[in-house]
Amino acid sequence: MIRRLFLVCAACLLFSCESKGTRVYEPSQGGGDQDTDVVAESGDSSCPDGESCDDGIECTINDTCTNGACLGFIRADYCYIDGECFEGATFNPDNRCQFCSPAQDQENWVNMQDGQSCADGATCTTDDTCYGGECVGTIQDGYCLIDGQCIEEGANRGLNICLVCDPDYDPEGWRSYTVLPECDDNDPCTTDSCDIESGNCKNKEIPNDCGSLACGPSPSGCFECGDCSGFNTVCEQGECQTLVEGCADSSGLQSGAAWPMEGYCVTHQGRSPYEGSTDGQVAAVATASGAIRAPAAISASGRVFFGSTDGKLYVYNPASNSLECTFTAGDDILSTPVIHRDGLILFGCQNGNLYGINVGCNQVLKFQADAAVHSSPIVGPDGIVYFTTENGSLYAIDPSKPSGERLVWKWEDAAAHVTTFKNVSPAMDEDGNLFAGSESGYFVAVNASGSNLATIGLGRPVVSSSVVLPSGEILVATQDNKIYSLFLNEDFEKNWSASTGGAVFTPAVTADGIMLFPCVDQKLYALNPAVGTVSFRWSFPLGSPVSCQPIVDANGMVYAGTENSRLYVIDPSGAAAAVQTSVTVSSQGTGGKIWGLAMAEDGTLYLSSEDGKLYIYK
Repeated sequence: MIRRLFLVCAACLLFSCESKGTRVYEPSQGGGDQDTDVVAESGDSSCPDGESCDDGIECTINDTCTNGACLGFIRADYCYIDGECFEGATFNPDNRCQFCSPAQDQENWVNMQDGQSCADGATCTTDDTCYGGECVGTIQDGYCLIDGQCIEEGANRGLNICLVCDPDYDPEGWRSYTVLPECDDNDPCTTDSCDIESGNCKNKEIPNDCGSLACGPSPSGCFECGDCSGFNTVCEQGECQTLVEGCADSSGLQSGAAWPMEGYCVTHQGRSPYEGSTDGQVAAVATASGAIRAPAAISASGRVFFGSTDGKLYVYNPASNSLECTFTAGDDILSTPVIHRDGLILFGCQNGNLYGINVGCNQVLKFQADAAVHSSPIVGPDGIVYFTTENGSLYAIDPSKPSGERLVWKWEDAAAHVTTFKNVSPAMDEDGNLFAGSESGYFVAVNASGSNLATIGLGRPVVSSSVVLPSGEILVATQDNKIYSLFLNEDFEKNWSASTGGAVFTPAVTADGIMLFPCVDQKLYALNPAVGTVSFRWSFPLGSPVSCQPIVDANGMVYAGTENSRLYVIDPSGAAAAVQTSVTVSSQGTGGKIWGLAMAEDGTLYLSSEDGKLYIYK
């Protein structure tokens, strides 16, 4: 408030103010009762004392020059407040609970009597009443009255979402929140809070909560705790679990592939991590124009790849139940393709080429070997591809290199014992050593650098792949009705041998070590794996020669296909006569010799047949 100096006018110097019933207003006094208050204004030094003047204020009278200033008296029925004149009984324009009362105070607003009705101008209040010079109303439910403004419950202070109207907390002030739904960025992997000063959300990433988990999502789902995406591995309860034990390092194969090569993995054990059917039906799903003489390969997408004597590789998609495409190689394809970890499908051909195609049947690679490739290729952990030829050679090629630079090495028997490999896919042990038997009856070990490690003569042709067990034991079957168990030390050592009633082909091995040998004497043999014994656990009559590797599913059930077109599902538990036949496929069988089996992730069994049809059992 402007300070005003009230002085006695010139008239009061001549006459007694008190004699006229007036009193002089001084700064220490609170007011006057008639035209007695003098207001100091416009200090003009040209104003001679005692002369009349005009102070420019409407509500003053008897303006007189005093000490160079023009001073007037406030009219008795007016107030002069904050530089403005107000007639008596006029309400304060900013507060209906104050008014001009000249009799009480001509320079200040006077409070109305408490309890007088008023209007505070807020739409969210009721029963507005003066109290202590302020108009006070009852704030309605669901509102806050803050700085004279009505704010609905839950509303923010402008753009500041951290200040909220919460009547239950404070109906006349903002509530400061640190956490609000409006501050949620909908990202479960952040903690969200309000910054009161800025009014903005702060979103902070939650800390890694993997703890001791080795793989899979963290408990919050915000972190990947590790990768178990390689072939033959799966994440279970935060731990990387191996699907099939004893596969050595098969990481060169496609991640997630159900059956990427002959025998499932580089040790050729013939064991599937999936559960097959025991009461399914056989149906043809695809037809080639030639015989299908090797097991199919099954990729991570479920597509099935198989070759034929018509010189074509076929791609069957079970999702659409159709042959998606074919690739023409130009000569018989007698082996199982292998699915490389980069998705390349590699297979050998009788014209001496190793081909690599993509899933669309487009040629990506063509490598000319020295003779027909009967061999199903395998892939080492470094992505190197290995295969044998009819000329007795073992190749290592790098499919990632440009044409002309793919050959890593080529092994040939310096002693000339090995003259030809036929229908033999190399097997690999944990150290990366390769094993293959030859038609000349010699069995060889070659290291990953292409150097000869050992050679042993077994007397009769080996025309099927060997199997490597986790212990390093190597199972080899020959055409002179023999089964051999070998170990590689400085040279090959015979562990034991057993005889059957006919030529033996690639065995399969159950999870508990039962060795299953298919034989042309129309039996499937189970060898007792007990240490120190060489005796057959049982033999099961199949009524027809068996020349393809059996498959063992996740439950230990054994699937065997015969040359007279039948599929058997056998429970290998128990001993000898306790073996049970769960299913024998219809007497008509599949319509041709069964050359191979492969199992998909859903347990569907694919049968390769001499009649050119790809059958399923599910």
